Amino acid sequence: MAKVPCVLTITVVALACLAGVVQSHTYKTGDCPTVEPMSNFNMKQFLGIWYVIQKTGTASTCVIYNITKSVDTPDEYFIEQISQKAPLSIAPIKHEYSYTGKLTVTDRDVPARMTVRFPLSLAGSAKFVVFMTDYTEYAGVFSCQKIPFGHRQSATLLSRTRDLDKIYVDKVSGRAIQCG
Repeated sequence: MAKVPCVLTITVVALACLAGVVQSHTYKTGDCPTVEPMSNFNMKQFLGIWYVIQKTGTASTCVIYNITKSVDTPDEYFIEQISQKAPLSIAPIKHEYSYTGKLTVTDRDVPARMTVRFPLSLAGSAKFVVFMTDYTEYAGVFSCQKIPFGHRQSATLLSRTRDLDKIYVDKVSGRAIQCG
């Protein structure tokens, strides 16, 4: 199977952004669309490190999510987003940036449908829906945040490794198109 490396994928996504195919999030009027969450989702199996293979609208490269369980509150988790960003200089030096938010399962009967809240988000929390995963190779996540006069949404393709077989990229991407 063909592997899609993180750097190549980010380059393809960046080129697609420049071509107008993918925007920095998708902004739309009205309410967030209803996305069908994965049935029989097991959050315990979903915890851990995930590499962002593709995400609509990001300037960051090689983004990593680390999802961990909160020890204080049931149905509450932490999502640490780690990315490499070039500093505000012309030097080709990169640095790592880490940002931690809170994932909350709002309905125990539908654990794949959560809310995510990052402390610096002025718009508040966003919907965070895992619409598919096999827990060991890939996952697809749809997020949507209500903003004045509409909402912004994005889809994210995750992998447990820095590379992902093209068959999984196509599988999750095909389903992501149906979400928005």
